[in-house]
Amino acid sequence: MRSLTPNFELWQRNLRALEKSNPQAAELLLGYSEDEKYSTFSLNINEQYAELRDTEGITRFLELRGKSFLEIDGGRKEDINLYVGFGLGYSFAHTITQERMNRAVIVETDPALLYWCMHIHEMEGLLASPGISWVVGKTSIDRENQWRQVFQRHGGLLNQAPCVFVHNTKNSNNRIDEVREIIREFKTALGGEIQSQFIDAERAYREMAHNIVNGCTVRHRGMVPLTRLKELWHSKPAIIVSAGPSLDKQIPLLKEAQHFAVIIANDVIAQGLFEAGVIPHAIVALDSSRIIYERMKPIIRDFREEASHAVFVAGTKVHPALVATWPGSVSLTNCDALGSYLAGVMKMPDIRSGLCVSHLCFHLAEALQPSEIVFIGQDLAYGPDGQTHASSFGHHEYGQKGFAAIQSWDKSTTVETNDHWYSFLVYFERCIASTQTPVYNCTEGGAWIEGAIHLSFAQRIENWKEKHLAVSYEKSEEETLESGVDRDRAVCVAEEIEMLQHRCADLLEEIQSMYRQGLNLSLKNLHPTSVTLFHRWQLLWYDAQKVSVGLQSIMVFSKSGEFWNRPFPDTWKHKDFTSFWAHVYEDVAAVAAYLERTHYLWVELALSEEEGDALSSRALWREIKKGEDEWWEPWIESCLDSNKPLIVGRLLLTSYLAGLDKDLNIFIEWVSAHFPGFLGEWCMAWKKLIEGELNGYIEIARLIFAVRHNAYQVTEAEIDGAMSLTALLPALLRSFAVYIEQKKGGESAFNSLLVTLLDGEASFWEGDQETFNRACCCILDAPENEPFHQFFKKSAGGNWAAWTAERFLSGLSKEKQEKYAQKISFFWGVPLKKAEKTVDI
Repeated sequence: MRSLTPNFELWQRNLRALEKSNPQAAELLLGYSEDEKYSTFSLNINEQYAELRDTEGITRFLELRGKSFLEIDGGRKEDINLYVGFGLGYSFAHTITQERMNRAVIVETDPALLYWCMHIHEMEGLLASPGISWVVGKTSIDRENQWRQVFQRHGGLLNQAPCVFVHNTKNSNNRIDEVREIIREFKTALGGEIQSQFIDAERAYREMAHNIVNGCTVRHRGMVPLTRLKELWHSKPAIIVSAGPSLDKQIPLLKEAQHFAVIIANDVIAQGLFEAGVIPHAIVALDSSRIIYERMKPIIRDFREEASHAVFVAGTKVHPALVATWPGSVSLTNCDALGSYLAGVMKMPDIRSGLCVSHLCFHLAEALQPSEIVFIGQDLAYGPDGQTHASSFGHHEYGQKGFAAIQSWDKSTTVETNDHWYSFLVYFERCIASTQTPVYNCTEGGAWIEGAIHLSFAQRIENWKEKHLAVSYEKSEEETLESGVDRDRAVCVAEEIEMLQHRCADLLEEIQSMYRQGLNLSLKNLHPTSVTLFHRWQLLWYDAQKVSVGLQSIMVFSKSGEFWNRPFPDTWKHKDFTSFWAHVYEDVAAVAAYLERTHYLWVELALSEEEGDALSSRALWREIKKGEDEWWEPWIESCLDSNKPLIVGRLLLTSYLAGLDKDLNIFIEWVSAHFPGFLGEWCMAWKKLIEGELNGYIEIARLIFAVRHNAYQVTEAEIDGAMSLTALLPALLRSFAVYIEQKKGGESAFNSLLVTLLDGEASFWEGDQETFNRACCCILDAPENEPFHQFFKKSAGGNWAAWTAERFLSGLSKEKQEKYAQKISFFWGVPLKKAEKTVDI
C-alpha cells in the first residue's frame, strides 16, 4: 500500500475546469476544502482498494477499485443517467461508457472525495464536458440551485426517467435514504422544468382569437410604442410589484417610492395599489382568462381618472374587453403568444413573457433599460402563517403544497413553496444570471433568489433620495396605428395557414403510404425514406409553430418529439417501426386539426365583417367573454323575428370558440326552450357532440335527413343558423377519429371502419366530395363486418346511413351507382328508390 499526497497543480487545473461547467459547485468545493482542511486527510491505495482517512485517522471512505456502480434502474442508454456518488473515481471508470457520457448527471454528497479525486486524476475533460452535469454539496440547500442548471443541458430529455447508478461501496446498503433523497431532488427540479416548458395547445387556440381581436382593436384605437416608454423611463430605477404576502408591510414605503422610481405592477395586485394611494406607472397583464378582467373592472369603473395616467402593458392574448375599455394608454407586445411570423405581420414588439405576469414585468423592466430592477412582494413561498398572497389579493391556494423547502430571503431558515412558484423561481434565476442590470430583492420575506442582491426596501429608497430622482408619467399623445390586424394582413395570414394545411395533407398521405409499405418491405429499404419523411415533419412543425406557439408541446411531449435531436434509429424491428409512424401520424394530424381551427378564426374574426357591423364577430367575442348573465338576450331581442334563428347560430358558434363551458350549456338550454323544434333539437345535438358524444353527430345526421325530406317545417333563417355551426364539424369529427384509433380491444376492424367513416364525413363538410366518396367505397368494399354495418344501419333509425347513401350515390357515375346501390341495400338496409324532392341543406 502506498500513500498519496495532494497535487495542488493538478487540483488547480481541475478546479478551473469545474468552474466552467458549474461555478457554484467549484465555489462550494473550495470553501469546504478550506473550512475542513481536506488537504490534511491521507489517501492510501493498493491494487484492490483506495482508502481515505481524516485527520484523526478514522476511515472516511473505502472504494473497491475493480467494482462497478450498482445499477438500480437500468433503463436505456439514450436516457439521462444519474450517478449517485462519484467516490474516488476508480469505480466510475469501470461503469461509464462513451454513449452514456453525453447524458450524465453526477451527484457527490461528500465533497472531500471529489477534492481528493481532483488531486490524483486528470479530470479536466470530465469536469468541463458539455454532456455531463455535476451536483456537489452536503445538504439539499447546497445542491438546490445546481439542480436547476442540470436541465438546461438536458432539456431535450425532459420526458425521460433517469437510469440510476449507485456507487458500490461496502456500506451501500446503508445509503438507501440518501439515494431516495437524491432522486426526490432530481424529480423536484424536473417537475419545475416541465412546468416551465409546457404550453397547452387547446389553451393557445383560444388565445389565438384574443390575439386577433386585440390586434383589430389597437389597429383602430392606436397604442403607445415601447420606444416611447423607454425614452421616458430609461436609467430610472424600476420596481416590480408582485402579490406575495410580504407586500403588505411594504405599501407605506411604496407610496413614497412612487415619486423616485417607475412602478411596474402586475394585474392581480393593481386594484389594491390604487386603493392604497399608489398609482403604478405601468400595469402589466398576461393571462387570457376572464378572472383578470373581473379583477381589473373595479379599476376601470372606480379609478378611471387615476387609471388614465397608467399605461396598460399586456400580451396580445389578454381578455379583449381590457384592451377595448382601458381608460389610459395601451401598449401590446408579442409575449411569446403569436409566433415569429404573426408577430412580424402584426408589427408587435417582442418581449418575452416567461411563465407568469411577474416574469413579463421583469422583461418589460429590462426593455426600458433602467438603472436597477427591484423586487417587492416576490415571495415565491408561503407566508409565516401559510398565506399565499398579500391581504388585498386574498388567499388563493393552487399548485402542489409542500413541493419543496428552499432557502429563505435572509438564508436564516427554509420556507415552503409549491411546484408553480418553484418553476417561477428557476426562471427568475436564469434571467438574473443573463442580465447586465443590477437586480435587488427587497421583498424581505419568502425565498432567496440566487443572483439578486438582498437588501431592505428602505435602503434602496434612501439611495434614490440622495440622488434626487424624480419619475412621472402623463398619458402619451404619441400613439401608433401601425401595429395590429387589418384586412390585408389577415389575408396574408390566412394564405400562410392554407399552405401549411396543404403540407400537412401531403405528409399524412405519404406517412400512410410508407406505413403500409413497412408491413411488407425490409427496414433497410425503408430507412432512407423514413429519415427524409421525418425531416419533412420537423420542418413542417418549425414553420407551423411560427404561426402559433401552441404547437410547442408536440415536440416536448409527443412520441415523435423524443427523436427530435437524435439520429433516426436504424436497428428497429417492424413493430417498433409501425408503432413509431402511427405516433407521428397522430402528431401531424393534431397539427392539421389545430391549423384548421386557427384558419377558421382568422377568417371569422378578421375577414368576415367590417368593424362597424352590428353583428361583428369581434364585438360578439368581446361581449361573450365578459360572461355577463344571459348576455345573449340583448343581441337576440334587437333583431327581427325572422333573423333570430340565424343570430342564435352565430352566438352559439362564437361562444363555443370563446371557450365558455357552463355559460354555453345554459345558453343552449335557453335556445331549446325558446326555439322548440328543429333549431332547438339541432343545438342540443351539437351540445352533445362538443361534449364528446358521438351520438351528437348521429342526431345531427338524423335532423338533416329529416329536413331534406320535409319532416320539419323550417325557415331559411333556421337552416342558415344551424348551418353556421357546421364550420367546426371537420375538427370535431377528426378528433373523434383520433380517439377511436387509439382505443384498444377486440373490435379493431369495427374501429377502423368507423375511423374511415368519420374522416370521410369531415372531408364532406370541407367540401371534398371525392375524399368522402373514397371513404364510402372503402367501407363498402371492405371484407364484411357485420357489427359495424348493423351499428350504422340502426344509427338515428337508419337516417345516418340513408343520408350517407344519398350524398355518396349523387356523386357517382350511373354504372357505379348501380354497383354500390346493391351493396348499400345489402349492408345498410337502404333501398334504391327513385330520387325524391329534397330540401337543400
